[in-house]
Amino acid sequence: MKTEAEARQLASIMVEASNSVGVKTAALLTRMDSPVGWAVGNSLEVIEAVQCLHGNGPADLRELVLQLGGHLLLLAEKVSSAKEGADMIACKLHDGSALQTFQQMCIAQGVSEEVAKELCEQNFTKVFRKSQHTTQLISPETGYVHEIDAMLAAEACLVLGAGRNNASDAVNHAVGIVLETTPGERLQAGTAWVTVHHDNEPLDEAVVQLLQRSLLVKHEVLNVTSRVVDVIV
Repeated sequence: MKTEAEARQLASIMVEASNSVGVKTAALLTRMDSPVGWAVGNSLEVIEAVQCLHGNGPADLRELVLQLGGHLLLLAEKVSSAKEGADMIACKLHDGSALQTFQQMCIAQGVSEEVAKELCEQNFTKVFRKSQHTTQLISPETGYVHEIDAMLAAEACLVLGAGRNNASDAVNHAVGIVLETTPGERLQAGTAWVTVHHDNEPLDEAVVQLLQRSLLVKHEVLNVTSRVVDVIV
């Protein structure tokens, strides 16, 4: 949804409908105006998710994993509070048991034991096909990152081939972008702020224009807040 009001209305309707038929439900309103984490693109996002299972990955992705999982455990009556649930999940990420469960889930869904094991090793990225080229885009100015427009970033990835305009279109799983900075961070003019993973050479100018338009840098410091705006129950 494009506005908080629209998202709140939809969440309330879905929660009420689910609860009315006996399914305990909650909805988290989350800020999605900038990309979650660092990656946009099929394989790149999977890599980032597995990094999170390894106990690494971007802070905002980890926050959403803990918050969503914590509320799910609360609804399932496995814990007495969402915080207790979030803490439990954090422990599972830290001790490696979440990663081991992921490995077992992969095998159960038909992934070979060899590949599933490789996904749980430190150099797991070798499992994924890489794009033929990478290009870094440079910040034209110095300041604090106030915005990286998620919609423009998604449109750029669509041009790269990471998505579909029509159901019959092929999807290139290797292409996309990886952010080298996120909102709130200080960025120096002349430094790279995003790495584009692409197969076509040279890089499509439309991709460059969309991404450069998505970046907003200001001199004022940005106070970064939680991605979670509210919880609807």
